[in-house]
Amino acid sequence: MSDTKPLNWKLRGLYYLTQISGLIVLAVVGGSIYLYHEYFLFLIHPNAVVALIVALFILHSILFALQELTGSKVFFVISRYIWVFFFLAIVYVTGGVHSPFLFLLIFPLLVSAADLDEHATFIIGILLTSLFGALIAFDPISLADPSAIVKHALRATLFGVISYFMYSIVKETLRQKYEKEETKRKFSELIELDKVKTDFLTVAQHQLRTPLSGLRWGLENLLSDASIKAESRLILSDSRKKAEDAIGIVNEMLRTVEMKTARFSPKKVSVEFDALIASAIDELTYLASRKHVTVSVVRRAPVSIQADPKLLSAALLNVLDNAIRYSPSGKVEITFQKDDRGAGITVADNGIGIHPDDLPYLFERFYRGKNAILLDPNESGVGLYIAKQIIEKHGGAISVDSTLGKGTVVRISLP
Repeated sequence: MSDTKPLNWKLRGLYYLTQISGLIVLAVVGGSIYLYHEYFLFLIHPNAVVALIVALFILHSILFALQELTGSKVFFVISRYIWVFFFLAIVYVTGGVHSPFLFLLIFPLLVSAADLDEHATFIIGILLTSLFGALIAFDPISLADPSAIVKHALRATLFGVISYFMYSIVKETLRQKYEKEETKRKFSELIELDKVKTDFLTVAQHQLRTPLSGLRWGLENLLSDASIKAESRLILSDSRKKAEDAIGIVNEMLRTVEMKTARFSPKKVSVEFDALIASAIDELTYLASRKHVTVSVVRRAPVSIQADPKLLSAALLNVLDNAIRYSPSGKVEITFQKDDRGAGITVADNGIGIHPDDLPYLFERFYRGKNAILLDPNESGVGLYIAKQIIEKHGGAISVDSTLGKGTVVRISLP
């Protein structure tokens, strides 16, 4: 947008400069002929030329003013055709087919071509070629001379060829411009579709990994029971292997996804924080049990906001997953409340903490702190990135404070 405004002002300024310059040129030329007509005897009818210039000056000024007042392009089009007839009239009163100003007829065509106006270039080309060809009919002497007729016919044909050539250039230029714009539009659509696909796969990976991990944890608990029969143990062992294979596939899916930016579209409904947090804790019970982490909730007041429950749940799961995962044998406390500024969730743990050098990059895609990699090298590092995209898509904010070796506090604020 910032680049477009200066460009529009430049084009607007060029338009005004062209219009005003045209009026100034008409005034200077008309005044010079009127005041110093003895120097313009070659015009044959200098008074007629002055009259034409005065008429054009008045008409052009009126049309320019009407266009500015109404904003209608029709006055610009009328002005363009008036200039065509003006040049034809100048040619006629200065000698007709023998006029030294025949070159003026090319200017309306050049202007239409420069504007990339295919329709105007076509119409003006036909109009000028036809009227220029008919100009000999107003010259009885040339009309009586066969060689003059042939000469004029050749000139009219040449003018027609030039007109067609310029029309073809404009048409081809517009075709190429359209193809470029269409290619750019389709490319943008493909990029957008790719972003939607990658975002879906990334969120799906996180959503699938949690229940699959829970399934594996449950199967491991069953296998640890000595009372399980050998036949059942074999089935459970095979099921655990398949669950592990599924987790591996889901993790591989994440690694193959190229996420550049998130394009979530929240479908907002009323969401109760009590239910949201209870669901997240329930889903991560297996992880908390495996890590020997105690999860507690501090409920200051009932909180209800307008949000997408699935996306917000995914964000909270990612934050809570990190807190539990990196707080072995520790504690995680979830606090939520609401005030005049909005709703807030705080997830505090007494885990391994984050090195100060890692904090600025914590929300970058696939970034992981050095101590986190040492503790659990198999994680993806996309959880907080996705959480940030989801929270910001809801108009909220997320921040992290951490002390290495003492713990981390993640604060989420939502409108």
